[in-house]
Amino acid sequence: MIGQFDDVHKKIGKVEVLRNVSLKIREGVTLIVGPNGSGKSSLIKLLVGFWRPSRGRVILLGEDPWDNPKVKRVIGVSIDPPSLPKYRRGMDLIKILSDIKGVKVKDELIKRLFPDVSALKRPIVEYSAGMRKRLSILLALLGENEVLILDEPFSGLDMFGISEVSKVIRERAEVGVNMIIVSHMWKPIYDLVENIIVLVGGEVTFAGKKEDGIEFLRELGI
Repeated sequence: MIGQFDDVHKKIGKVEVLRNVSLKIREGVTLIVGPNGSGKSSLIKLLVGFWRPSRGRVILLGEDPWDNPKVKRVIGVSIDPPSLPKYRRGMDLIKILSDIKGVKVKDELIKRLFPDVSALKRPIVEYSAGMRKRLSILLALLGENEVLILDEPFSGLDMFGISEVSKVIRERAEVGVNMIIVSHMWKPIYDLVENIIVLVGGEVTFAGKKEDGIEFLRELGI
């Protein structure tokens, strides 16, 4: 088991975005789906320790992820939309994060996601939505992560970007990297998926093996 929610609730102001969430996230590739506004991104932000639950307990890799540098060093995270400092250069962020994680940046990976490597010398404020997404995913891929967490990894990408990101996800899955993926566009990677979590209206309506959830997804029209 890589993650767990025990009776988790999350309020933002007066709005309860998640309620009564109790589930276990198993090893392998887990897909999180649901309608817009169902709480998918909120679930991810709690799981990686960006947010703290209003009530209940969240565990990631055996630890409370809230403000926990030990956990953050061994996970790769891409949130949607990417939250990146506008006036830093892309290459600066790559170097900073690789230093924090103590890893060497692989030029081959950079070139796959940024064929025009010179773009990384420009400030992020000049990037398109697709470029920001590719940079966010590249940052998530740095190092030997125990878990890779991708929130809408195909959002804002052109066909080239979708193809390359799909290939990278596939390669990581094939070597046994645990992944948690939130995506409306899940067909490119659906054959890799082992587990499914469905959120509707801030509540978990299904959590289990892919084979058991297919009919459930069809009924929801997801």
